[in-house]
Amino acid sequence: MPPVVAAAAALAVQAAVGGLLGAALGSLVGALVSIASSFIFSGSGRRKQRSLPSFTATARDRQQTVRSSVEPRRRVVGEALVSGPLIAAFSTGSSNKYLHMVLPLNHGEVEEIDPDKVRFNDLPSTDERLTVGSTAYFRINTHLGTADQAADADLVAEVDEWTTAHRLRGVAYVYVRLEWSNSVWPTGIPNIAAVVKGVKVWDPRDTLQNPNDSSTWQWSDNPALIILDYLRLSRADGGVGAELAEIDEAAFVAAANVCDEQVAVSEGSPTEFQDRYRCNGVISLDDAPADVIEDLLASCAGDLSYTQGKYRLAVGAYREPLAQTLTESMLRAPVKVQPRIGVADAFNRVRGTFVNRDLNWQPDDFPPVENATYVAQDGGEEITTDFELAFEIDPIRAQRLAKIHLERSRQGISVIFPGDFSVMPVAVLDNVKLTLPHLGWTDKVFTVRGWALVEEGGIDLLLREEASTVYDWAAGEATIIDPAPDTNLPSAFDVDQPVIASMQSGTDQLIQAGDGTIISRIRVAWPQVANAFVVEGGFVEIGYRPLAGSPDAEYQVVRVGGAATETWLSPVFDATVYEIRARAINSIGVPSAWTTPETHSVIGKTESPSAPSSLSAAQNGALATFQWPAISDLDRAGYELRYAPAGTTITRANSTLITNETKGTLITNSALPPGDWVVGIWAIDTSGNYSITPASALIIMANPNDIVATQAGHPRWPGTLQGLVRHDVSGRLVPQSNTLASAMTDAQLWDRMAYNPVATAQYTTAAMDLQFDADGTRVWASISAELGPGETGTVSPDLQIRWRDDAAAWLDWAQWTVGNVDGRHIQGRVDLDTASGVISLTGLTLVADVEDRTEKGQNVAVTAGGTPITFVRRFHLTPLITVTAKAGAGSPPAARYGGWDDETAEGFVAHVFDGAGNSVDGTINWSATGP
Repeated sequence: MPPVVAAAAALAVQAAVGGLLGAALGSLVGALVSIASSFIFSGSGRRKQRSLPSFTATARDRQQTVRSSVEPRRRVVGEALVSGPLIAAFSTGSSNKYLHMVLPLNHGEVEEIDPDKVRFNDLPSTDERLTVGSTAYFRINTHLGTADQAADADLVAEVDEWTTAHRLRGVAYVYVRLEWSNSVWPTGIPNIAAVVKGVKVWDPRDTLQNPNDSSTWQWSDNPALIILDYLRLSRADGGVGAELAEIDEAAFVAAANVCDEQVAVSEGSPTEFQDRYRCNGVISLDDAPADVIEDLLASCAGDLSYTQGKYRLAVGAYREPLAQTLTESMLRAPVKVQPRIGVADAFNRVRGTFVNRDLNWQPDDFPPVENATYVAQDGGEEITTDFELAFEIDPIRAQRLAKIHLERSRQGISVIFPGDFSVMPVAVLDNVKLTLPHLGWTDKVFTVRGWALVEEGGIDLLLREEASTVYDWAAGEATIIDPAPDTNLPSAFDVDQPVIASMQSGTDQLIQAGDGTIISRIRVAWPQVANAFVVEGGFVEIGYRPLAGSPDAEYQVVRVGGAATETWLSPVFDATVYEIRARAINSIGVPSAWTTPETHSVIGKTESPSAPSSLSAAQNGALATFQWPAISDLDRAGYELRYAPAGTTITRANSTLITNETKGTLITNSALPPGDWVVGIWAIDTSGNYSITPASALIIMANPNDIVATQAGHPRWPGTLQGLVRHDVSGRLVPQSNTLASAMTDAQLWDRMAYNPVATAQYTTAAMDLQFDADGTRVWASISAELGPGETGTVSPDLQIRWRDDAAAWLDWAQWTVGNVDGRHIQGRVDLDTASGVISLTGLTLVADVEDRTEKGQNVAVTAGGTPITFVRRFHLTPLITVTAKAGAGSPPAARYGGWDDETAEGFVAHVFDGAGNSVDGTINWSATGP
């Protein structure tokens, strides 16, 4: 007998009295255990009575990183979240900056370890909190446990103790390098676990798969295939070690097909379906094979028999009975009947646990399954049993399995059928029809649960009542929320959505970075979520993304504490529409659904800044002083001052620039020429946006200087025209058109001041002659212009001047408002940019003026007949002259009188006269004052 058969036979007595039979059959099983020709394991029979904390602790322990040299090997089947023992740890880098860890996850090769599904504590590796800027504070390398896998190249390169010989062949593992960061790893070294798609298994339905060549196998979470794999796994590797000849392939193929059948789990259209049975979990290879098989069978309501030298599997679905009917004629002795299960084994309600994939793969209770009819049969007493599903990850499938467990337990009739050798073809797990008229049974269906060859000759069959309704499942039958909760606290699985109340992104929401950059933000606010599990220990997440672009674009997510009622989304782009949604996550990680996305257009830095509340203006000699209160806006780049003729409602379109460079609130400026003006001030933000309504002030700029020269631009505009035509009736200069009048329509010719105007028009004045090479002459211009009829834009004639000494070349043109020049010849020009507004030039006068100055002479000797006096610096005009003579010699002193003649801008002739009016020698003081 093969070793596995011997081991199986040793379990026969235990199995024969196990399952749903239990103690309820009492003495009925006694006749079967003398020669056990068959035995059965059941996944929906009497479950091992683990305590709930033990099951929970076991499931959670498999997800914890442990430091141990005696951890049992693990085998992931289907898909599961699993960690492993820390078999190697190294630190490298300055101040031990890096921690290197090696964690084996599976004994043998696995299908997949997705780095994006590795978790650090409760955070997936994709969580943005594990990456700061472009720096990820972890590295994950995965190895699937192939027979030929090489050592991890990064680990070999960075850790001297790890060499190319450390290949860990046949071990699926992750190598993780953590970079130290107080903010990323605030609690120290995190627990590391990974979602693993486990081992590949042989599927006998696929002819391309070789049962003896694992390289041809494929991953599956079909329970029948996983049970088959565990049976064939060698005993050295922790399995049963069954030979291929001991497998009833046809039975396993049929079972696998049943597991793949689709079961409706929702009502309505479209109907949702799920696979009938799946198996996902972790096998600890130091567990007893009988316990492992029982847990695996529980995932498919399966029964496994060993009969006639073969393992045979049947999963939870009704099977048609054999054609042969068992009758009284096949009996060799009277039947023994147990009409119902014993009181000690009865139950009418099933509760239990499973591993909830949607709850971070944590152990969880599925909603209890009960039957009101059975409660009534049990005298109205609710009797509950626990049902553990170590390899189930779906709550609806867990309830379906619990319902089968309940319904099977209530098929209470058990029969020992002492048959002759005519029942030899009947095998364990066959469904058979039984006709016994004296018991009122005609073709009643039973399942063969035991088969024994007895000494006196014949075969005893152990039968258990079966019904097709055991496996019925109506779409929508699953209970999502316990209909009778044990507490009036909110359900941990019923998480309320946040309700977004407001989204704001204007000036008040801006923030200034440390380098002075102004950043736009969206403030999102909501009432506090009315869920204690969210407020205490939970979170609210706000997701946002630009509306334009791919509909599959990922949302950026901001997470705040569950008690919060607002957060900031930053950075965001101005004038961009964003989709914004929200969800709540409670303290155990259960999220609400995302809210329907709402849209918000970012104003941010595109919003106009506030306007200064007031402006004062005063003349200070040739200068003007302006003062205003600062605006409170954070996004403030400066201010712009402009002027227009008094009586004008000032706008940026009809005014002339004074300055737009200032960031303070007080300036003294020389750009305002003489005249009666209204001055306006606008605030400017860092994006170049202007406040809407200016503060303004009136100022009369009296000219303290003397005008020494002017150059009128009108009438007749004696200068040079470029891109301009003179309108002889009005005397204005108008931009030329690029289109000939003969090519224009009437509307184009008459409805616009200038149709299709030239881009730039220019008027250059004739040169103004100051008569000498003067220094410090103030030059400014009086310009008048206005938008043409029907035109829009800005009135912005651009003044430039140039100058030269009499014998020198012209200097370059310079932008100009008011300023001093050194030269004799001065020329101005005005550029008109038609892109900013099509205007007509109505007047231009270039003005030169100077302040009065005084030259003096003291104790100047004058001869009879007069002495010429030449000014140190020529005046522009003949100045006002005074001459005072000093008294002559003698006692009393002789009277003397001063006088002058031949005065010009360059000098005069000084005289001294005596009392008789004669020109005499003498001494004078003199002064000359003028422009």
